[in-house]
Amino acid sequence: MTISCTCPQCGRVCGFKDQYAGRRARCLACNARFIIPAADGAKAVPVQPSPQEPLPGFFRAALADNFSVFIQKESLFGIILSAALIAFHFFAGNADYSFTVGHFRPPLIVGWIVTFGCAGYLLWYCMEIINSTFMDNDFLPDIFVGTGFAFLGESVKNIYLFIAAAAAAAIPGSAVTALLEIIGLTHQGLQTAIVLLSLTMWPMMLAMLGSGAAPWELFRYDRIIRMIAKTAGAYLLTASVTFAALLAVYVTVGLFAQDIKSSAGILAALAARLAAAGALLFAMRTIGLYARHYFRCFPELFPS
Repeated sequence: MTISCTCPQCGRVCGFKDQYAGRRARCLACNARFIIPAADGAKAVPVQPSPQEPLPGFFRAALADNFSVFIQKESLFGIILSAALIAFHFFAGNADYSFTVGHFRPPLIVGWIVTFGCAGYLLWYCMEIINSTFMDNDFLPDIFVGTGFAFLGESVKNIYLFIAAAAAAAIPGSAVTALLEIIGLTHQGLQTAIVLLSLTMWPMMLAMLGSGAAPWELFRYDRIIRMIAKTAGAYLLTASVTFAALLAVYVTVGLFAQDIKSSAGILAALAARLAAAGALLFAMRTIGLYARHYFRCFPELFPS
């Protein structure tokens, strides 16, 4: 059964499975947040952004309960499809598909296309996990990204969002290092430390994008820094898990089957890649949990 309701802000018709009744949702057209009604056709109640106390139990949810999500049957399809995608890219993403016709060898970019499609899908699913977790769902979301141009559009969009969030996080640090160079302080170690410190805002910005904040809110560094400071312990855990997962992906992304001679080596490299991808999904769940527990205290991140 499907519950249909109209967005209380823009009037767009939204549809949800009946199991989501009573949970928070957001309109894909205007990003307005509302409560999904219990009956089909009933009026959706808008969520009023007023400051609330943080939801308790973040550390237990992130360190203990988070693991149980990956063994629920509702999450199984997403895990299997993600694993299949990682395996496909492992074997096909770096292969040489070019061929020789006479003395001419036309270059092919199939490997790049495979890499782009797989990366776009995985990053789309990362955003879906953040949003689904933020919306109080304790299982990995369903998978449907569309085909053809819809798939291409989502791939481009989510690759852009991840890069844009990283760039927005690096801007303050880059500005400070540029200022230091102007006044004559050019210590390389200090400049690198400042940029890395600035990049610690990246998980926060992914949480904001995945939870429905307007993109321009990424540049309200005053609000972001204030929120990080007020939730320092929880954010430190969230950022640590996220950057550990990103580092694991970076390290394993260079392991391709054609570079390894033995079957055991290929299986080990594939297992490492799958483990890194699983760590990334786990990190996205942690980001979503951080947003679920603490964004309620900072409604200014979601201005109406």
